Amino acid sequence: TTVTLIILVLLLMPGALAATSFDTARDCRCGRPLGLRFNQKSGDLYVADAYKGLMRVAPGGGEATVLVNQVDGFPLRFTNGVDVDQVTGQVYFTDSSMNYQRSQHEMVTRTGDSTGRLMRYDP
Repeated sequence: TTVTLIILVLLLMPGALAATSFDTARDCRCGRPLGLRFNQKSGDLYVADAYKGLMRVAPGGGEATVLVNQVDGFPLRFTNGVDVDQVTGQVYFTDSSMNYQRSQHEMVTRTGDSTGRLMRYDP
């Protein structure tokens, strides 16, 4: 299993993220899935969880398994998007910031944080 970092600069417009209420303690403990995508061949469901990282649920269901929660020694702090290449099975996922968690999403915009990453997971 390999994870490849693909360089990506995320540009966010001020005010692009809507204000919402957060229960950070619950989110960190239970997770906060923000992206879901099936691999149509295997039936695996890949989950981009803001706090837990990239996860997978097997076709039979059950508890999600954490596949990736850090890349090159840096933790995933705001995982939010996932897609599966249906031909190769490779999984692409995003981490919006290396500096801020989802509960601090307004800081990503306010500070002009450009540390977002696009990664590839090769099962």
